[in-house]
Amino acid sequence: MGAHRARRGHVYRRRTKGGGWSAWHAVIDLDRGPDGQRRQTTRSFGTRAEAYAWLADMNQRQSEDGPTLGQWLAQWHERLGHLRESTAVSYRGHVENYLTPLLGDIPLSELGAGEVEALHEMLAAAGISTALARRIHATLSSALADAEWEGLITNNPCGRVRLPRGERYEPVVWSSPQAAHFLEITAGDELTGFWRLALLLGMRRGELLGLRWQDVDLDAGTLTVRSTRTLVGDQVVEGPPKSARSRRVLPLDPRTVEVLGRHWKRQTLKALDGVWGPVEYVFTDPAGQPLHPAWVSRRFAEIVNRLGLPAIRFHDLRHTSASLGLAAGESLKAVSARLGHSSIVVTADTYLSPPDSLARAATCWLAGELDHTPLPRERGAA
Repeated sequence: MGAHRARRGHVYRRRTKGGGWSAWHAVIDLDRGPDGQRRQTTRSFGTRAEAYAWLADMNQRQSEDGPTLGQWLAQWHERLGHLRESTAVSYRGHVENYLTPLLGDIPLSELGAGEVEALHEMLAAAGISTALARRIHATLSSALADAEWEGLITNNPCGRVRLPRGERYEPVVWSSPQAAHFLEITAGDELTGFWRLALLLGMRRGELLGLRWQDVDLDAGTLTVRSTRTLVGDQVVEGPPKSARSRRVLPLDPRTVEVLGRHWKRQTLKALDGVWGPVEYVFTDPAGQPLHPAWVSRRFAEIVNRLGLPAIRFHDLRHTSASLGLAAGESLKAVSARLGHSSIVVTADTYLSPPDSLARAATCWLAGELDHTPLPRERGAA
């Protein structure tokens, strides 16, 4: 193995077992870590020239003062084209609204755990929720992890900061009679299909808003979740579902097929009369345009308030669907698949402890079953 020394690094390649040569590897020495251990960064290249060019660039960066955090965040965000649009928009909001204004002038190499802790103190003083502060922290940590990968910093200070702990949200759900009452009263609503899918299938708001007629097969009684329309800041972003398991095929009961069929006919008539253009989205406003996420949530709150039902968020319809399904005997695996959770662990962590009313109903049902089940006779008994 031959090595070619350069200032603060070297380039080499190895003989392979087959007698050939490996790719060219460039290694640069970094400053020692907090534990005093030696640190290095290695990259692989197709040619020796590319390896030396990278090494020279890294040495030049380390010899200069280096970028500020704000400069690095601007560069970093430009490279995020591989992310879902909603994720990239969320990152940009964190960078532009919080990270750059509060920490942007600090040299990247001087950013430490103390500055990150100060960030959380400033966020708390500004009334930022714990949940949002944790997401901002995650964005900063991701950007700094890439900076460490490129050798701009020796370690990521975010890993040494204890995050603020917020109270876990306990979802409020409706009982079966309350959910049935809601569906009964909204049966004549123009969004009755929307409410049914939210309660019966537990679909996310964004999944319902992104649903197109091409994703619905009324003959087969199924719909396929392929896209979402979500609100990121003040911008509606359309994109794929949040995970591979969120892309799923869901069955439709006969009543829902009937409801959606009538909805399709109404939309088709408006298109034929020239009121609308081609019908694309399943749920639209009076002008045939996709519904706005915020409007849907406001509309839902208005209906709930008018009916005098317990006030819940729209997302709690999803929790209600899962809780009622489990209480009715639906398996945890089936609920997880129906909701499109990334893992059954997520479902278990969220729904393993049902609300008191459902737990009591399940206990009473089991007691009734056991109390009315004849005891087995002992062997030999007359």
